[in-house]
Amino acid sequence: MKASIAVEERATNVLRKAKGLTVASTAMDNKQALGDDTIMNNYLLFGGDSDDDAGLTAAEAAEVMAPTPVLDGATATRVAREAYEAYCAVNDDEPDVGDRNMTWPSVDGDGAIEFLTLPSGEVLKDAWIHKDYMQDVLGVDPGELFQTLLAIENAPSNEDIPFRPDGSQPRWIRGDHPGLHYRGHALKRHKMWFQGGRFEEGLRTYRYTGWQHKISYATHALSSVPSLHSVSTKVNADMGDKKMKKLDHWIVTTYEDENDYIGFHSDKAKDFDEESYFVVMKLGAPRKFEFRMKKEVNQDKEVPFFSKVLSAGTAVFVRANGINDANSIVQHGVPPMDEACGPSGSIVGRAIKTVIPWEKVHANIAASERAKQKRLAAKKRKKESAIEVVQAEEKKQKVE
Repeated sequence: MKASIAVEERATNVLRKAKGLTVASTAMDNKQALGDDTIMNNYLLFGGDSDDDAGLTAAEAAEVMAPTPVLDGATATRVAREAYEAYCAVNDDEPDVGDRNMTWPSVDGDGAIEFLTLPSGEVLKDAWIHKDYMQDVLGVDPGELFQTLLAIENAPSNEDIPFRPDGSQPRWIRGDHPGLHYRGHALKRHKMWFQGGRFEEGLRTYRYTGWQHKISYATHALSSVPSLHSVSTKVNADMGDKKMKKLDHWIVTTYEDENDYIGFHSDKAKDFDEESYFVVMKLGAPRKFEFRMKKEVNQDKEVPFFSKVLSAGTAVFVRANGINDANSIVQHGVPPMDEACGPSGSIVGRAIKTVIPWEKVHANIAASERAKQKRLAAKKRKKESAIEVVQAEEKKQKVE
């Protein structure tokens, strides 16, 4: 019983955000709508939060309510959603998509889906791998889509990225483009950015580690690549079925061979919609995908607890910008391969809340360039001063 409660405790913190209610207090306010058994099971799973039971933990609730049976994860998800929707019905409050996202999504745990299991044995219900997702759920051929994307032209790496007001004419930004440099070094991968919605409203901004203002113009309208637009529509239809927030920001990445990679990282979630998911859909040659625990110290020594080769069409779902979300617990990455492999890549969809008007984007890019020139000038002056000191010392030595 306690093991089941421990698993469901993660859901408690998420559910507490639904209009300041817990499932327990919601259920207790709606006995006629839900029935006594549902009330008791919810109370057992998620603990009380009334004035009399403030701070009651799930474990304490289990002792109080024993021997009430513990619901399994799928049933708990359904009951939690019913409890909240019943509350809304009684209080004439219409639940919206964001509210329903306070519960785990409705994911069928069939053989194609593997939930992420931590080294402790805890199963994360908000991080999973879905084999052949693109083929079986979306009805998309990942190989055909990948070839369509690879056929898009490269942007010249020695030129600034032009702004196109209508979001047309996307280009691959190669890893050696200055806009993709990280700490002065070229990336071992190439990228394209796309966004949904009304392109003229502004830039949907995902400020990942190493993001630069100068890369802003690389984002194009999703509609500029019809095949990708179609995939995004199908993904969002599935997200809606799962009661998950729809995705409006997409990054397409390609790795040329086994030497290209992306290191371990957690997504920077400050620009994400709350309680949203990011979805990684694999393309091209099979590649390893790894997870490791996120730690405060000795992070570089942490070894992956999940390391599997994922084939094209497989999708990875991870919850972010929530309470105790999977993204804040683990890091993920695509390591180099020991054996030779052909081109591979991914499409990553995210729900982004940060939209910067284009006028502000233009101003930010200009300000960033001025700051860069100022730094370069200061660096030049410092170098010149050092040379002058050396020359003066050499002249002094010659005189002596």
